[in-house]
Amino acid sequence: MRWEYREPRAKLFITDGKTAWFYAPGDQQARSTPSRKLDDLRSPLAYLLGRSKLERVFEGLTLANDIPAQTAGNFVLQGKPRGLAGYLTRVLLEITPDGRIDRIVAEGQDDSVTEYRFLVSKEDEAIADERFRFVPPTGVQVVTGSMDK
Repeated sequence: MRWEYREPRAKLFITDGKTAWFYAPGDQQARSTPSRKLDDLRSPLAYLLGRSKLERVFEGLTLANDIPAQTAGNFVLQGKPRGLAGYLTRVLLEITPDGRIDRIVAEGQDDSVTEYRFLVSKEDEAIADERFRFVPPTGVQVVTGSMDK
């Protein structure tokens, strides 16, 4: 998996399935951790990739009739993610008519809101393995352990 953030500040999160890296260009440190320690990430990835039944991942999964979809024809589901108590209060999933997740909104216990939009998603496209490898820039210190903060 490779996520490149552009706003409000450039950041890179990348994993090859064994090691996960987080780096913000210009920082003097890059953080790494074994991918298996990313429990909070594995659950959302499972439903994003279609490998998990939503009813198993969320408590109280219902239509969010009070939340408008950002794209006409889509609908919005809401639920509380199991196993993330203390972190997230609710997750909204905007679903396309063909069942693809177009948007995820994660509402945190601390009133934070993180939104992911998948505007041009493609499935089963060949991508070079090198895109999922991270080599810290010269002079950047590697900190191994947690991805917290």
